[in-house]
Amino acid sequence: MAATTLKTLGTRLINQSTGKGRVCLVTGSASKGMGRAFVLSLAKEGGLVEVSDIPKREKEGHEGTQILEKTSFPKCDGRKSIWVPLDVTKEEAWKAAVSDGVLDVLVNNAGIVTPHDATAVQSKQISLAELHKSTNAGMVGGVGTLGYGTSKWAHRGLTKYMAGTLPAAGIRARVSSVRFIRTEMIRGVGLVDQNSDDVIGEIGNALANMNYLKRSAGPEEVANLVVFFASDESSFSTGSEFLVDGRWQ
Repeated sequence: MAATTLKTLGTRLINQSTGKGRVCLVTGSASKGMGRAFVLSLAKEGGLVEVSDIPKREKEGHEGTQILEKTSFPKCDGRKSIWVPLDVTKEEAWKAAVSDGVLDVLVNNAGIVTPHDATAVQSKQISLAELHKSTNAGMVGGVGTLGYGTSKWAHRGLTKYMAGTLPAAGIRARVSSVRFIRTEMIRGVGLVDQNSDDVIGEIGNALANMNYLKRSAGPEEVANLVVFFASDESSFSTGSEFLVDGRWQ
C-alpha cells in the first residue's frame, strides 16, 4: 500500500473517491463512558457508527444515536448512526449484526471476543480494522480477580493471532490496554466523583498515585486512539499493543 496522505480533521474516515464514511460497529456503546466517547469521536471524523449493546440497553443505545443525529458531524448515506442490538456472547447475534455484509471497523469495547466471533465476522468481510479494548491487567500480574486478569492476557494473544490469520482478508487487529478511565462503572463504585472528574476516596487516590501522571483519564483520551486505529493513519500497524494508562507502576 502506498504512503497515506494525512486527511483534514473531520474527514479521516471518509473515502475521498466515493464520499462515503466508513461503517464502524462499536460494541458496548450504549454506556455513557468509553462506548459513548468512541461513537462520538468516530462520527466526528465522518464514520457511520453502529451503536450496539445488549438488547435490554436499547433505550440508552437510541439515546446515543439521537445525540449523534443532532450534531453537526458529517453524514454517511444521509445518516450518522444506527442502533444494533448485540450480545457479544452469542454467535448468532454476531451473524445478525453483520448480516448486510458492510462493515469497515469493529471496536470490541464490550466483553471478550472468541475465535468463533472472529470467524463469524470474517465471513461478512470486515474490510479494514479491528480494535480490541483490554486493560493492563493483561500486562502485569496481580492479586485476586483471576478470571478477569487471565482473560485480559488472552485478549492480547487473540489480537496477535488475528493479526497473523486475517491479513489476507485485509483486516488489521490491534489491542488497547487501558487503566483507571472515568467510566460509569468507575464512578459507580465511588472512585471518581459523580459530578466532576475528581478522584475520591482512599482507593481512588491510591489508584491515581499508581501511574506517573497521578490522575484518572477521560474516555475521550482513549477515543482519540480508536480514531487513529480506524483511519488510514495506522495502515501499517497490526498485532500491536497500545497502553493508555498513564504508565502504570
